[in-house]
Order: sequence, then structure tokens, then C-alpha cells
Amino acid sequence: MLRAVTAMPTPPRYEEARAAFRWEESARALGWRPGEPVSLGHTIVDRHAGADRPALRWRSRHGEGRTYTFDELARLTARFAAVLQAHGVRRGDRVASFMPRVPEMLIAMIGAWKAGAVYVPIFTGFGPDAIDFRLRHSGAAVICTHREHRARLPATLPPATRVVTVTGDDSPAPGSVAGALAPDIDFWRAMREAREDGTPATCRRDDPAVLLYTSGSTGAPKGVRIAANFLMAIHPHLVFGADLRSGDAFWPTGDPGWGYGLVCYMGALALGLPVHSHEAAPTAEYCLAQLRAQQITNLATTPTLLRSVMALGAAAGEGVRLRRASSCGEPLNAQVVRFLPGALERHGAGPVRLERIRPARRQPRPDRHGGEARLDGAAAARLHDGGGGRRRP
Repeated sequence: MLRAVTAMPTPPRYEEARAAFRWEESARALGWRPGEPVSLGHTIVDRHAGADRPALRWRSRHGEGRTYTFDELARLTARFAAVLQAHGVRRGDRVASFMPRVPEMLIAMIGAWKAGAVYVPIFTGFGPDAIDFRLRHSGAAVICTHREHRARLPATLPPATRVVTVTGDDSPAPGSVAGALAPDIDFWRAMREAREDGTPATCRRDDPAVLLYTSGSTGAPKGVRIAANFLMAIHPHLVFGADLRSGDAFWPTGDPGWGYGLVCYMGALALGLPVHSHEAAPTAEYCLAQLRAQQITNLATTPTLLRSVMALGAAAGEGVRLRRASSCGEPLNAQVVRFLPGALERHGAGPVRLERIRPARRQPRPDRHGGEARLDGAAAARLHDGGGGRRRP
């Protein structure tokens, strides 16, 4: 059966953690100071560079592995920020991404923040109409994609939207499509020519960092603006809920095109902890094999995958040394919770709902930008800059 790692410190009880909790400790963990602007690029990668420590342990769907250090990610994200700026991206512009779980996706995300842009993740399961809506509604200046997904972009793109394509080899990027002003930008060719000595952009903690669209299951998709402060808002969950610790082998299986995958990747990196990432969509069998092979101790995943693992029976998990698991999505039933060892943390009922870890329960409120809304859940600790006050997580 699935076995928990033993001889680990016991997490504090909820009542104890709540009584002792201070947002100042979350700010300190991120290197943020009261009243000062923040740089997401510096917080997530640059401040951890210099010691050649691993940041991303990536495995392709063909089984090839590659480890990126914080030093490498700091340089690569600086280069991509320079690529964006060379093609006219300015502070506040929207940079969209329609990419699978490949290293270039993380480079594009953090590079966009270093350029001062707002990142617009687009789930790779969407079709052309859904992609087109998000590009036009967000006013994206750039969309980053992958050669295997390039043909799924809309046949006619907004005229001002440039396409950056990861080819993965020395072949040229695809040509222009109807409505485009210029041919695609080849990701790695542009990266080789870019500088890496730029200064990462800074912003206020309540400035938008991500524009994440709802699925559109009840009307048109709504763009939810998530503040740069999301790193601080998610910190208590990673510490007290996911129980993420130094030394953990952490694997968030979710697609960063949705909320939980995005905040798990960025939250862990911001704390200087390496993240395991797999290009292949995990089946139950693949998940168990990788939990064994990579000795994963902390798993952030979906209820669907956990139910699929349970369906294989307890014997299938022999040799897995999972210490902690968390999921985001619909509530887990008791059968699944009992099946997994130790504490299995249930996190909310939606992909970016942080209400479980914030002091007030507020709904996203409409903003003046069409169908956009500001997500108060990502501003749980916003502007709480000292004074010694305690807030209930």
C-alpha cells in the first residue's frame, strides 16, 4: 500500500498555527519588506541563484530528464524578458501562453513578469474559439506556443498579437497566419541573441500579475486578475496545508494553465524549493511509477488522479514513499481520503479559490475592464505591512 515517510516532525495543530500566525513571517519568507515594491522574477528565481541549486527537475514524455538550476532559470528568464521588450512589450501588456508542461513555459511565465507584463495562461485542452476569445478579450501583445500546438491557434489572430513558437530544434518557426503583422518569432533563436543583464521589473503587490480566465461553463469566460501578492497569499497553504518542507521531492501534477498548478510551481520556487515537472499527462499507472522512481514525498494533484490511483488497489502503490498529498477541485470522498496515508489536504472547490486560507470570504468583484474581475482571494495578505497584527489564516 502507499506508505508515509516516518520520523518527520509533526505539523502544528490548526488552533496552534492560527494563534501563532503572522503575515510578517510569510513576507519574510519571500524576502519582501513593508511598503516596498516587489519583483516576482527576483523573488521566484534570482534571489536563489549563485549556489547552483536545482530548481526544476523536468522529464519529457519520452522519458528524457533535464535539471535546471536557479542560476540557469535566472539567466533564461532574463533573456526572455529582453526578447519581449525588443518586440515592444511594455509594463502592463498581456503575454499569453498556450504551451504544454515544458521548461519554456516556465521561462515564458517568469520572463513575462521580469518584463513587467501580465501573464495570461491558456489551457492546452482549449480549442481555437476559446483561445481566440482569450486573446482578443485580454488584448494579448504576444502569445507563446509550442510547435506541436501551433496549428491549434485560431486561423486568424488579432493583428497586433505576435506569436513566439518553441520549435525544439533548428528548424524555422512557422510562417505568419491570416491577420498577423509578422512571421512567428523563433523562441530559441531569439533567446540566443538576447541579453541577460536587464533589471527585473518591480510592481506594487496589488498590481495584476496573472489574468486567468474561467472555463466559461456559465456564460462567457471571465478574466480574473490575480495580484502579484498571490505568492504571499499562497504561502500559508504551502506551509500549513501542503506541508511543503525543505528536502521534499515536490511534484505538482496540475497544468499551470489552471490556477493550482500555477501557484504550486511558483510558490515552491519562490521558497527556493525544487519542483518536479512531467510533460506527459499523468495516468494512475504513470503517477505511481514516477512516485517510486523519483521518490516523491509531496504530491499536489487532482481528485480525478487520486480516484484513479485508488481504483488500482492498495497493492499497486507498493514502494511509494509519499509523505503528503493535496488536491484542488471537487471535494474528495471519505473513501479516497482513507485510502491515502497520513493527512490528505482538501483544498477548496475551484482551481484558484484561496478562501480556505484567507481571513475574509469575498467574491471576485467586477472591474471596469469589460468582463474582468479582481480576485480578492489572491490579496489575502495584501497591504498588511506590519504593525504586529495577527490575522486568522
